[in-house]
Amino acid sequence: MRIMVNCSVFGERKKVRWSLGTSALSYTLTDKIADVPTETWDALNHEKNIFLSSEYLSALAKCWEGNLFYILFFKDETPMGIAVLQYTYFVSGELKSHVDVEGGAGFVARVFGRQSRQYPIVVCGSPFCTGPHGYIFQKEIQVEEATTALCYALTDVIHFLRKTNRDTQAVVVKDFYPKDYNALNELKECGFHTFAVDHLLKMPFDSQWKTFDDYLNALNTKFRTKAKAALKKFEGVETRVWSAEDLEANSNLVQALYRNVYDRAEFAMEPLTVDFLVELKNVLKEKMLIQAYYAANEIIGYQIALINDKELEAFLVGIDYEANSTYGLYSNMLLSFVKMAIEGQCEEIAFGRTAGEIKSTFGAVPVEMRIALRHPGRLRNALLKLFFTKVHPGSEPQRFPFKQEWQGILDTKQREWNSQHNG
Repeated sequence: MRIMVNCSVFGERKKVRWSLGTSALSYTLTDKIADVPTETWDALNHEKNIFLSSEYLSALAKCWEGNLFYILFFKDETPMGIAVLQYTYFVSGELKSHVDVEGGAGFVARVFGRQSRQYPIVVCGSPFCTGPHGYIFQKEIQVEEATTALCYALTDVIHFLRKTNRDTQAVVVKDFYPKDYNALNELKECGFHTFAVDHLLKMPFDSQWKTFDDYLNALNTKFRTKAKAALKKFEGVETRVWSAEDLEANSNLVQALYRNVYDRAEFAMEPLTVDFLVELKNVLKEKMLIQAYYAANEIIGYQIALINDKELEAFLVGIDYEANSTYGLYSNMLLSFVKMAIEGQCEEIAFGRTAGEIKSTFGAVPVEMRIALRHPGRLRNALLKLFFTKVHPGSEPQRFPFKQEWQGILDTKQREWNSQHNG
């Protein structure tokens, strides 16, 4: 599959069905990574987002080729933007903790939210982590023009999937910070519904923190004592830095420890595979950090971080939960992410959505996020409007672990992240 599309001559029936506006952009669309012009693609990735890099995508393609779609946008034959879509699936359990299932919303929840059901979906954005990792345009392209062209490309992918007998229950564009909510407003014009999801936990860093001890000294007495108690509990656990070969050699246990964590999630995308992690380490090299933990020479857990320019992405953990209670494994993994970020001279950590209370104990703060979603069918998409008025993100207590002078800086950064104004 490789097509070239001019939005201005798009089929009228598709325009009406998807409420598509006008856009002067054109695009190429392919499901083959070999068709992607690497230099052009990486040059357009001007924010150096690792999840949009040709390196990351090449590893992804090794495991999901045929389910990935690469889009290159043009204006007057000049490349102006890129986007990645993935055909995957979403797994949901009970919806009661996130949806007020009363009245009409309850009926829609029963239609869309049966227990332990898999939903085939198309995602613009990473299915495997939180953040705005689906597309990027040059700054001179207006938001309305960019999002409309993206909607055209999404429509083409849906039609292609139908022709290849692949069902699609939803199209998701994720994730949006408050400063990018204007793009969400434009997606509404294409029939998307937008709603808040669980907060992303982020942690900014003080440029004066040169060592892990500098971070510990910034904590107030209560939380510094908690951190030191966690470190004390970890004595006797050996830390080893892993390579791709180590991942491969321990593949069965790596997968089992990952599934221990994955299977606890109320909502989840398609699980990762060890094959993908091995490919990713081979291409990202030092940008992918892997640490494994041993007690009595037995592996009890591991963690993976990605260096995403100036941000450290807490990408994945695998845990033996019996060992977790004995050694405080998860708390020490969070502290290890802090160490990795300091050593990598990162400016912030993205900790993901889960376990907000314990992450805030070590300095993370909640940042609002929203996503856009629509059903390809008009009737079901109309029903979703009722459903999403009742969707609410989960909430957990926030802790305030730093001394007053640093806590003030952290509060300012949190307000900045949650502001709907740029700059």
